[in-house]
Amino acid sequence: METALKGCSLIYDVYAAFAAAVTTASATLWAELDINKLMELTDEFALRMKKMKALKAQITYINLEAKLKGFQDSLPLFQVTSLNLPAK
Repeated sequence: METALKGCSLIYDVYAAFAAAVTTASATLWAELDINKLMELTDEFALRMKKMKALKAQITYINLEAKLKGFQDSLPLFQVTSLNLPAK
């Protein structure tokens, strides 16, 4: 039981940090948003998740991994749309 709680705590720690990063990014002005920094940050979260191999079967791990993957997949779209093109 204690091991399961510890595993849930590890997953929650990653979730809380990821949610805080998304909230911060959401509050940032579009022109000031650093997509490359967000990509690096999500890579760090993915690496933290991969280190939790023993927890991969837990539904909370699976759900967080899916959210993180979805966010990572959307970042290239933001990068393309955030090009600073001069107005005509």
